[in-house]
Amino acid sequence: MVPLTDFSTNLEGLVEKISSRTKLIFITNPFNPTGSTITYNEFNEFSQKIPDDVIIVVDEAYIEFVRNDAVYNSLQNPLDDPRVVTLRTFSKAYGLAGFRVGYGIMDRQIAEILNRIRQPFNVNTLAQAAAIAAIDDHQFLNKSVQTIHKGLDFLFNEVSNLGIRCLPTQSNFFMLDIETDATKVFEQMLKLGVIVRSMKSYGFDTFLRVNTGTKEENIVFIDVLKKVLKK
Repeated sequence: MVPLTDFSTNLEGLVEKISSRTKLIFITNPFNPTGSTITYNEFNEFSQKIPDDVIIVVDEAYIEFVRNDAVYNSLQNPLDDPRVVTLRTFSKAYGLAGFRVGYGIMDRQIAEILNRIRQPFNVNTLAQAAAIAAIDDHQFLNKSVQTIHKGLDFLFNEVSNLGIRCLPTQSNFFMLDIETDATKVFEQMLKLGVIVRSMKSYGFDTFLRVNTGTKEENIVFIDVLKKVLKK
């Protein structure tokens, strides 16, 4: 484990922690729960410092929501590096969370090793059919991403008007500093029918993590947040 630097992945810290026992490095881009990202140039420079026998696993579960073109995207800007393994999911932007289906992009030799140890029926046929259909459903994907971006812009504006600091994000969620016990606020909002997440377990005692939703859901969140913070 390497602590974050200013809510972002500490790539230099990861490099410093590498030892002769290191086999895998896991990176999330965008990072959960802060929404921070790694640029193409940052990742390229980082990968060049990693020993040849260490695999770099990049979890891109939220990559479809990224608005900054400089962010590293393994499919749009491949490094042609056999050590890089990319993980993607249909649970977020594609709306197939209940199917529990995702995929990995990697060198053939790594894929062959994974095939030896994976469960034979790890993804059911219905989930596979849904995923195949989702790949070609560009209209739904674009609508999903646009809904999230509009929701984020609305929530950032409303929360900022309350004098609350929001961390910049490239994902479908963001963190806000309510400057009080986040767990207590989470519990009070839960009683009013709104589920957010306290970041206390991450060491951010005064931060909440909030997912964007529909326009109606976002409005309810703001109303409930105002009620709870006034208590």
